[in-house]
Amino acid sequence: MEQEVIQKGKKKSKLLMWIIIVNLILWPIAIYLILDSSQPGQFTPGIQTYSILDSFPNITPGQKDALVTALNYLNTMPFSYRGLIAQLEYEGFTRDDAVFAAQNCGANWKEQALIAAQNYLSVSAFSKKGLIEQLKYDGYTQDQAEYAANNCGADWNEQAALAAKNYLSIMPFTKEELIEQLKYDGFTQNQAIYGAKANGYK
Repeated sequence: MEQEVIQKGKKKSKLLMWIIIVNLILWPIAIYLILDSSQPGQFTPGIQTYSILDSFPNITPGQKDALVTALNYLNTMPFSYRGLIAQLEYEGFTRDDAVFAAQNCGANWKEQALIAAQNYLSVSAFSKKGLIEQLKYDGYTQDQAEYAANNCGADWNEQAALAAKNYLSIMPFTKEELIEQLKYDGFTQNQAIYGAKANGYK
């Protein structure tokens, strides 16, 4: 019976994660529509964009359009290097132009990972391990993901408490089941115990 409850909890964990992932897939599309970028090159470049473009006097039209598009995206939401290239290719830019834009947009990928981490933590509870894995899924490197997790300001005990609260709002758990579920999500033993106690378990 306990195993069945834990398995149900694990399924809920995966469901919550997929909801977040789906939202991340939809966000770029939504921003794409908001910025009216269905035709490359329709943006009105800002000062930063002009400054960067001035650094490439021999830039091709395709590279210019990809770079301007990349800069507009980065002014709206965080991207990993791989994620930005994939998004630009999705919009119809060639692989070469997308790579050129990602390599020359001036983004600090560690800082992009940090912003992404803070965005995640603003909508859901994560363990440090879980957050790192999510960022890696988004295309950030191990080093970038660890930087974000180490500098996002999260209190992992409180994240465990919030995760426990979220689980308990869905279904009942014994203290032992809740601790095991939190450990499954990447929280340490001590963090999981803290999370359970913070929600009324002695």
